[in-house]
Amino acid sequence: MTTPLEELYPVTTDCTVTYPANFNMPVEKGEIYATDPTSNTLTIKFPLTYTTTSFKIAIFNLATIAINTSGPSPTTPVPRVTLTLSFPKQKLTQKQLIATFPRALTKINPKDLKKREDHQLKLATEHLFHQNTNASPSAVSCYDALLKACSQVEWTNITRTGKRQELKTNILVMKEMGGILVVEPYDTRACVLSTNLKKGVGQTGAEKVLKKESLERVRKIIEARGQTQGQAA
Repeated sequence: MTTPLEELYPVTTDCTVTYPANFNMPVEKGEIYATDPTSNTLTIKFPLTYTTTSFKIAIFNLATIAINTSGPSPTTPVPRVTLTLSFPKQKLTQKQLIATFPRALTKINPKDLKKREDHQLKLATEHLFHQNTNASPSAVSCYDALLKACSQVEWTNITRTGKRQELKTNILVMKEMGGILVVEPYDTRACVLSTNLKKGVGQTGAEKVLKKESLERVRKIIEARGQTQGQAA
């Protein structure tokens, strides 16, 4: 049984794209944005250096590229899969290139199209929910790292003292558990339990231990992000 593309290459998986030398293009880093089994293509989203509100999209035919997959690193707090894409050394003729694409569809299932449309709409809605034009590049980078690792991440205007500020530029993780706040400068020192958790009202010993472990996990994610940025610099 063939594994679906969306399981082989999950959305938000990190990617490194290496182009042939004659392309005269630098190595690019991004993440998987979508897969399409019909056209056998992989869509990758690349960040732009001059803005955090938009990005570049590139579509690759899986039949014309080579993919190397690497698992999570021991220093990575959350398991991630990194794909390294490279192009074959030999130059494909137009006939060979056309042959890599699947044949035209003979029948279209409206239910399948509606299902895919609803799925893409859900992804787009979630993406818009996480956008924040008021946040700094450092805050957005921290938010994205946490979003990849945690299911509950949102922008908040609550400060570490429990007060509210004008703009939602702080990050709240694991809200249902009471919340872990990450504030400026968005490093491990700025990662604290929210005011509600500090009170500890109605918490059992096991719950307190769990929340402390969650705080340490969030700090490790932010620490790993800082190490990655340091290596990139």
